[in-house]
Amino acid sequence: MTVSKLLQSTLGAFQLDNPNATWEQLAEHLKDIAENILATQTHRDNLEDMALLYSEWRSDLGEIAITAALTAPQAKAAVMGGRIMEAAERRLAGEPMELVVVAQ
Repeated sequence: MTVSKLLQSTLGAFQLDNPNATWEQLAEHLKDIAENILATQTHRDNLEDMALLYSEWRSDLGEIAITAALTAPQAKAAVMGGRIMEAAERRLAGEPMELVVVAQ
């Protein structure tokens, strides 16, 4: 049950819980996520926690892509969301460029 609640939370955070969402709407939300990650200051004390959070979201998005009933735009957004989370993890290692590209 807990796993299901976590996946539901991720579905909502990435707006994958709306089968009527268009790719344009989902892409705009993904861009907002990337911009917010770039704009959020992360203190050195929290790097490990943030890395774990991004990794869990990436894992959840992979699970959603495998198991959920998705529209084509939702499937594309789940894959792109996973890539954004990978880029967020790299940002924590001092490599923000992939997030910059998504945010443009």
